[in-house]
Amino acid sequence: DYGKLMHEIVSQVETIGDVPEAVTQKVLSGELREDEKELTVRQLTEVISQPGVAAWYSGRYHVLNETQVLHPRFGFSRPDRVMLGDNEVIVADYKFGEAEDSAYIRQVKRYVASIREMGYPHVKGYVFYVKLRKVIEAE
Repeated sequence: DYGKLMHEIVSQVETIGDVPEAVTQKVLSGELREDEKELTVRQLTEVISQPGVAAWYSGRYHVLNETQVLHPRFGFSRPDRVMLGDNEVIVADYKFGEAEDSAYIRQVKRYVASIREMGYPHVKGYVFYVKLRKVIEAE
């Protein structure tokens, strides 16, 4: 489905320049039609260029996509994107649906707690509603 496919594409993107190649790989694998390629590249590039998330794709972070995290109480989890900066960590979870859900915020809060317990004091978490072009901080 659309959400799963887009999720797979963004998991291959570290910087904005990676979008065309990530989309091309889905065309080559037969998961995306050739006539959808240009529009998909344009839409994803626009979405990740928006204020609030553009810095995430600027190359200034060490990016871990779909990396498993272990928390003593919550067990294993897999945030969509963890970005390690000089003195901060940002956790982002992508959602491609058309509705916001407080369960997503709780999920990201668990990711943040797990990473803080690893010894990173400055951690922020966000739910990125890609289709809605909306970013919500999990505070």
